[in-house]
Amino acid sequence: SYVEPEYLALINITDVDNIEVLKSVGYTGIYGMRGTAGVLIINTKRGESETRSKISAKGIASYSPQGYYIGRQFYSPSYAEPEINKIADLRSTIYWAPNVITDVGGKGSVNFYTSDQPGTYKAVIEGVDLNGSLSRQVFRFNVAK
Repeated sequence: SYVEPEYLALINITDVDNIEVLKSVGYTGIYGMRGTAGVLIINTKRGESETRSKISAKGIASYSPQGYYIGRQFYSPSYAEPEINKIADLRSTIYWAPNVITDVGGKGSVNFYTSDQPGTYKAVIEGVDLNGSLSRQVFRFNVAK
């Protein structure tokens, strides 16, 4: 969540696990107008530290972070050597890409393999522009046997 710069002085340095610096417009766009100059993400260690100072001053909110989640890579099969993959591909979720960066005109592209199941597939594209506006597009395509 967004905090004022003064809040940084209240963070105990022993609780900081790492700091990420995001400068690319493509990565900071999700933060709206506040992210246009860049974003600092301060990840704290999981759990409660015994040395952590308790903040109880009037007008200051106390926040105990629950840790962070390291994103996993979405599985996408490789068909570089088709003779190795002899098991039928029956995935129900075909592709997921959380960080598709578009060009100036708003166009981007992805490539993926469908499963071995013929039929009608549904694609859902969702995104946020640099102004924080949301967009969503749903379309269907057919895969024949």
